[in-house]
Amino acid sequence: MVTHGPALEYYYHDALTEQGVESDAPGFAPLEAILEIWDTLTHESGTFLGIVCPVGVSLQFMWDEPGVIQLDIPIPERKGSWCKEATFEECREALLSTGKGADPREIPGLVFQEWGGDVVEG
Repeated sequence: MVTHGPALEYYYHDALTEQGVESDAPGFAPLEAILEIWDTLTHESGTFLGIVCPVGVSLQFMWDEPGVIQLDIPIPERKGSWCKEATFEECREALLSTGKGADPREIPGLVFQEWGGDVVEG
């Protein structure tokens, strides 16, 4: 595993292998190491990976079903998330750019959805 670059907080769960790092006890690793984890995750429903970006917000990726990834930026103070469905490649690019300091809230196509509710912004 590559170990250079600033450490980012991360957590993940692979639904097929049951491997992971809990969000309440996150790991810290350079972006390159987190990308290696991303590239090895199975694309099973329930698999997810999240990082805390350098700009201070979390960026999460969750497979709702095989081949469908929900990109999610939780905003607890608003009780909702900026989100969108994205491809594996779009998510990897978002992970790469935000891990290097880009603000994930600027990802094109995001809509704001209240938790348990409807889309309220887009």
